[in-house]
Amino acid sequence: MSSQSNNGDQFLGKWETEIASPMGKVPVSVEFTFQDGQIVGNAKQGEDTFTFHPTVAGDQLKWTMKITKPMSLSLNFVVSVDGDTMKGEAKAGFFVSSKLTGHRVSS
Repeated sequence: MSSQSNNGDQFLGKWETEIASPMGKVPVSVEFTFQDGQIVGNAKQGEDTFTFHPTVAGDQLKWTMKITKPMSLSLNFVVSVDGDTMKGEAKAGFFVSSKLTGHRVSS
């Protein structure tokens, strides 16, 4: 383990999340792992899979992910966890922020 007080360990594992978007609820499976000393995320929504490189900022995890469906946009995520519960938001450009909630399904 790192000597840092918060290196992202609390985010590791597989998560089932849901984004409450203006177009309805969107289920997204997310997994966070360490690769070469860096936290890496993989998200799956429907048949689409995305890899991203989040950063730990205090007790939050932040990342940007480009999607192509239902339209091409960049989503900015900010999440925090409390045990096996994840909460946060996703924001796309000028659109209002969408709430993200989730739970860990495996470590």
